[in-house]
Amino acid sequence: MGKGSAMSDAGSSAADAQLDELADYLTSRGLTEYGDFYIRGRVVGLAPASEIVALRRSDDGEYKVWYRDMGVEKVFVETADFEVAKEHFIREAVALATSRGRRMREV
Repeated sequence: MGKGSAMSDAGSSAADAQLDELADYLTSRGLTEYGDFYIRGRVVGLAPASEIVALRRSDDGEYKVWYRDMGVEKVFVETADFEVAKEHFIREAVALATSRGRRMREV
């Protein structure tokens, strides 16, 4: 394994940890993973709800945040900046859960 590969593996691990922390934060507030929000690639084999706010990190480090309802997608943001993607993702996931009558817990 070359030096570049080890660095990209470390970067990927750090990004995966950020996504795990984000999911933990949202579930601690009372949102349901795969029901209110979906982070692509976190748990293989589970299918998200038909109406959901989703986030994915591509291999090139770009993040995409979108809303999907019955197969129709609306993209909120595509960015290389995790903090920007995170802000949009949290805001939209909380809005979706709130519209379903959920009360958010304070963290």
